[in-house]
Amino acid sequence: MNTFYLKTIFLLLALVFFLGCTGDYDYRKTHNIKHDHSHHHDHHPDHHHHESETGQNTNISKSELELYHDKERELWQKPNLVLKMLGDISNKVVAEIGSASGYFTFRIAQKAKKTIGCDIDPDAIDFMEKEKRKYPEGFRKKIETRLAEIDDPKLKDKEVDVVVLVNTYIYIGKNAESRIEYFNRLKRTFKNGGMILIVDYKKKNLPKNSLAPDIRVRLALGEVEEELKTAGYKNITTNDSSLSYQYVVKAYVD
Repeated sequence: MNTFYLKTIFLLLALVFFLGCTGDYDYRKTHNIKHDHSHHHDHHPDHHHHESETGQNTNISKSELELYHDKERELWQKPNLVLKMLGDISNKVVAEIGSASGYFTFRIAQKAKKTIGCDIDPDAIDFMEKEKRKYPEGFRKKIETRLAEIDDPKLKDKEVDVVVLVNTYIYIGKNAESRIEYFNRLKRTFKNGGMILIVDYKKKNLPKNSLAPDIRVRLALGEVEEELKTAGYKNITTNDSSLSYQYVVKAYVD
């Protein structure tokens, strides 16, 4: 076998290995769904921008919602790995607070009994509802969207088994005291043995493609851990090594 063929085979093997390492799960491919970019331009001119008590703008433009689904995000967000951290949720109701485009809500719905996507931005809710229409009816029934308020995710008492917040924690409340109060109230929405999973940006310099907010408004891992402890959560564990840009905090209600 000559050198040319050997080089060709080597390059093909290298390409297969690379795709295997980076090709994270794509729920759109699983359901043979083509992305619809038509609603890039249907932003209502009268839409009101929301601000959290931190002063951060919580309204998300259509282009930003699309960006959250960008394939490049999968390389650093590692959604499959995050889903594994939830454990077996096949018989559980999972709520995502700050669901935005539904990037995780739709993935969670693949695994959970039911998923509730909560967001304070009407455009985000509208975006998720449009996404739902692309799926079979049986899958759509597993996903519910709720227009939340800044201080109320609109979850009922003892309604959920798991609550997930991805890149949302800093937008809750205006300071540590109000966040502690929020998460203390949130405990009543859990069934027995409820769990909360928080994924948020590390307080360090990150590349622009990380979609991270300004480093000055981010919270250090220890701050989140201490606030959850003060709010009464138990068995708090942290992980700041599995994801390049984010840390993960897991805690239980009882």
